[in-house]
Amino acid sequence: MTDPATDKIASDKTATDKAATNKISADVQIQLEDLVGYRAGAKGLGLPPSRNSSSMRSGAHMSRLKGRGMEYEQSRAYQFGDDIRHIDWRVTARAGKLFSKEFQEEKDRQLLFIVDLNPSMHFGTRNCFKSVLAARITSLLGWAATAHGDRVGGMVFNRNTITQIKPGNGKKSLLKLLDLICNTDAESSVTSQPDANAQTNIDINIHGGSEPITFHQVLQQAQSLLRPGSLVVMLSDFYQLDSNAETQINRLAQHCDPLAVVISDQLEQTAPPPGKYWISHQQQTAQINTHSKALRSAWQQQFKEHQLNLSAMLSGNGIPNIRMSTEQASSPDQLALALKHALGIRHG
Repeated sequence: MTDPATDKIASDKTATDKAATNKISADVQIQLEDLVGYRAGAKGLGLPPSRNSSSMRSGAHMSRLKGRGMEYEQSRAYQFGDDIRHIDWRVTARAGKLFSKEFQEEKDRQLLFIVDLNPSMHFGTRNCFKSVLAARITSLLGWAATAHGDRVGGMVFNRNTITQIKPGNGKKSLLKLLDLICNTDAESSVTSQPDANAQTNIDINIHGGSEPITFHQVLQQAQSLLRPGSLVVMLSDFYQLDSNAETQINRLAQHCDPLAVVISDQLEQTAPPPGKYWISHQQQTAQINTHSKALRSAWQQQFKEHQLNLSAMLSGNGIPNIRMSTEQASSPDQLALALKHALGIRHG
C-alpha cells in the first residue's frame, strides 16, 4: 500500500526535476516556447531609428533618405527648387510643362536579422549559450518590430547551411523566423543537414564545399532580401569576420541601416583561475591547463584584440554596435532591460 504523502513528494520531485531539465535545455538549446515567452519583455522596447532622417514619419519610425524609402503618390506642377531627378517626364510630355513626382513615406520598415549559429556560438558559462542569447535578443527585437507594424525576416547560418525567410508582416512571419532559428540550432547540435522540403517559404542553401560558410557569403546573399533603408541586425561573436566580409558590410552600410549585436561570454574575456578544466563539444572533450600566467595573459589579450579590431572595422564603416554578454540573460526582464539600455548608448 502506497503512502499518499510519499507519492505527492515523489510527484513534486519529478515535476521539479522535469522543470529543471527543461530550464537547462532552454539555456543550452534554443526552444520556440522560450522565445515566444519573451514577447512581454518587448513592451516599450524601441527599435533603432534610421541614421539618416530629417522628419518624423507617419508610423513609428523616422523617415529615411536612403533611396526607395518613399512610395510614389502623385504628380504636380514643377516648383522652383524641386529635385530634377523627381521630374515626371511622362506627365510632362503629355501636359507640355514640367511636372514633379510627389512621394509619401513608407509606413513600415523592413527588418532583417542575420543570426550566427556557428560552433563558437554554442558556448556559454553564464546563464545560457551565446547562441541562445542571440535568439532571445532576436525574439525581443522581433516582437517589438511586429508591434510597430514592421516587416520581419531573417537569415540563419551555421557551418554548413544558410537559410533565409523573406521579410513579411505580422506575428506569423516572426514565428517562422523563430522556428527556423530553433530548427537550425537543433540541426547544428547533431551536425546534420536540414531538409530543404521541411518548410515552405524558406530558402535553404546547403554549402557543399569542405570549407565552412563565411560571413562574406552570408552578407552577399542578404543583398537579395534587402531594400534600401532596411534595418539589418547582425547577431554574432564575429570571430569569422575578415576583409572580404568587411567589403560586404561597407556595401550594406551605404544603402541600409546595419546594427551589430556582439555576443560574448565572460570566460572568453578572462581565463578561469589557475587549474585544469575539462571542456566538451558534442562528442569531443579536451582539457585546458590555466596554471600558466603567460597563457592567461595571452587569453585575455586575444579577446581584447578581437574586440578592438571589430570596433575599428565597424566604426570605420559607420556601423553602430552594442555588446551583450551571457551574464545579462539571467531572466527575461533583466535581458530586456539590458537591451533597452544598450540600444540607448549603442554608439559606444
